[in-house]
Amino acid sequence: MADPTFGKDFEAASAGEGIVLLRKARKGEKPRLGGEFFKPLRQKVEAVFNTLKNTALAVEPHGAHTLEGLATRVTTTILALTAAIWHNERRGAPPDAH
Repeated sequence: MADPTFGKDFEAASAGEGIVLLRKARKGEKPRLGGEFFKPLRQKVEAVFNTLKNTALAVEPHGAHTLEGLATRVTTTILALTAAIWHNERRGAPPDAH
C-alpha cells in the first residue's frame, strides 16, 4: 500500500518484482481496485503511527546497539501496546481510555 505520490517508475519496478502496489488513483486516472477503502484505512494507519511515534516507541533514544536489539525493543513495545488495548477492550473500557 502506498501514497499516490509514489512515482510511476517505483510502481513499474515493484511490478517487475511481482509486487502489486495498492494506492489511491491519481487525478485523471481511472478508479483503482480497492480505492474506496483507502481513506478510512489511511486514517487508522496514521493514528497507529502517531501513537507509536509520539509515545513509547521513540526510536531515536532506543539505546539498542544492534539491528536485532532495535527490532526486539520495537517488537516488545508494539506487543505491550497491543496487550493494553486488548485488556481495555476485554474490561469494556472506552477506546480513548488511558
